[in-house]
Amino acid sequence: MHLFSSVIVLPAVAVVLCVLVMSTGGACSFRDDMQSITVFAASSLKEPLKHITGEYQAQTKVKVYVSLGGSLSLANQITRGAPADVFISAGTVPTDILLVDGVVEPRDVNPWLTNELLLVTGKPNRFKDKGIEVVLENTVAIADPALAPAGRYAQQCISSFGMWDQIEYSVIRSPNARAALASVETGSADMAFIYRTDLHLSSAVEKILQCPEESHSPIEYLVSLVSDDSQPEHSVGFIDFLDSEYSKAIMEKYGFTVIKQSK
Repeated sequence: MHLFSSVIVLPAVAVVLCVLVMSTGGACSFRDDMQSITVFAASSLKEPLKHITGEYQAQTKVKVYVSLGGSLSLANQITRGAPADVFISAGTVPTDILLVDGVVEPRDVNPWLTNELLLVTGKPNRFKDKGIEVVLENTVAIADPALAPAGRYAQQCISSFGMWDQIEYSVIRSPNARAALASVETGSADMAFIYRTDLHLSSAVEKILQCPEESHSPIEYLVSLVSDDSQPEHSVGFIDFLDSEYSKAIMEKYGFTVIKQSK
């Protein structure tokens, strides 16, 4: 049974060759590089995940392929059959989509990190000591609320001050928070709503203000094991590695707060 499960995840040519070998009485073995997992993760995790996946691969010899993007977009891809083994979402809504679809089981979802939402502008900062009202008179970039939780948080923050209706059709909608940041760096936008951790990655922007925590939903990153994972032992091993002191130190280095050990 275990052998059959291994065979069906291989490319078709490899399956045929394996069947031919076994039919002649030979043994069919699989290369180490066939031991791999695919992680779908929020784009704001790009830099720390490079370190974490690199270390995990070095320790286990299991390859980790990472697909980054807006969490809502990634969740929709998974529901359409994209081959993800682990999903790391910024926000609860993308994970809820997978729960409703049955792709993820509630027992396999664990909170991992928190973040904060900032309004930033390019240097020099022309908006020091200004309030949220600056969004009414300047070009604002946000992640598209339909694609990324960062956009939903930005919309909620602006709405909490009663200003969303005034700028809804003028904001620049980007695929994710990183793209919104790039709009400011390139001068396409005067300001953008991004995660606090994104600010650490750019020397070209400065903070105008932080959105009050009560102005938007909690910014949580959730780690989920995808139910149809063909190699759950590798995926569980990776999720366990996210609990390690090494991973915790990396995430904190990049400005995240580890809120709970994922399992």
